Amino acid sequence: MTSNIEEAKAFLETSKRMNLSILDAQEEYKSQTKLVDPRAIDDEINHKLGILDKLRFTYLESMSREELLRKIDDDDLDIGQSEIRQIEQETTEAEKEYQKLETELYLKVNEHEQDTREILELYKTYESEIQVFKDLLDDAEALENELQSMINSCDPDVSLIIQSKLDQENPTGDFESEIEWNKLQTELEQKQLDELSKQKDEIKAQLREVENEKEEIRKRLLNLKTKAALSANSQDQWSVVEKGTQEYAQFAKHMSEILLLLSAEPKDIKVQQLDSETYQLDVYPYKMSKISVVYTRKFNIISIDGIKDTNKIKQFIHSINSFVPNDSIKFMDLVGSFLAEFIGQ
Repeated sequence: MTSNIEEAKAFLETSKRMNLSILDAQEEYKSQTKLVDPRAIDDEINHKLGILDKLRFTYLESMSREELLRKIDDDDLDIGQSEIRQIEQETTEAEKEYQKLETELYLKVNEHEQDTREILELYKTYESEIQVFKDLLDDAEALENELQSMINSCDPDVSLIIQSKLDQENPTGDFESEIEWNKLQTELEQKQLDELSKQKDEIKAQLREVENEKEEIRKRLLNLKTKAALSANSQDQWSVVEKGTQEYAQFAKHMSEILLLLSAEPKDIKVQQLDSETYQLDVYPYKMSKISVVYTRKFNIISIDGIKDTNKIKQFIHSINSFVPNDSIKFMDLVGSFLAEFIGQ
């Protein structure tokens, strides 16, 4: 009996110690991790892993920078006169190749501009053909309405025509019966129906011709667009052209697309090189005077002529020239939108 009591006391003492250790563990967990719930430990681990990844990247970056600086400071990398002459020779050859490719690039740009003008002419022809098509439909509808009104009502003009026809065939006006009268009237109406049917057939033939012309125009447009896409995406041929010239070609193409999308219908778009670092973009909008934009190879605008609002021009040039070094593609969008705004007015 005494042993049972002692065992029970020992069990109670052990239970108290276990409860106390669990409470201590929870308090220690909160103080060490600063988390309110053990279930948040996964998020905390992921956060720490992210910090470790950033530290590892920073360490690798610093080590790479240090290695690069050591290589630069190495005396073995000194360039002699022979290397300098070789570099100068390679530079001269590269400049010649660049001049050649730049000339070819201008030819491609001019070809693209010619394709753009042809597309505009085809689009105008397409619109005129559509208008002819609509007029033919209106004429056909008017003829059908006129025929229906002649059939459904006793038009005095029709009666006069019938009477004139009868007088020509029988001047005495002597008809044997009312059946002959109705027969003549039916024949005359049938002739008019045949004439209208003939006109409708002619209209249908003209409509088929218009559809054929539309299909031909669509094929020519597709061909021109394909040529323009191939010309613009010929990366292998222009891979050695410097970045500024490539951006200039994208700029010219982008300008043409903006003006076409806004239906500005420019009469012409020309780009000419004023000197080795300066270019001039001339836009001849429809029913407007010429707009000229002078800019450098690095896409810094020098002047804009042909727009009367000088305050807007000054603000635009200032904002563009301070913005260009970071994003030249955005520069193209801004210049194109700025010109299209005035052309669309």
